[in-house]
Amino acid sequence: MKIVDHKQTWEGFFTYPSDDDYSDQDLEVTLKMELIFNENSFTGTSRDSES
Repeated sequence: MKIVDHKQTWEGFFTYPSDDDYSDQDLEVTLKMELIFNENSFTGTSRDSES
């Protein structure tokens, strides 16, 4: 992978199983990460709708 822009914003979601015994539907959580890449590492912040 070649890093073109060293500052990036990533947006998306992750899912996890509901703890409700009556539902087999996964819960979806939106997230946004602001990342700064430096050679073989990165730093940044992550926010999600449950935090």
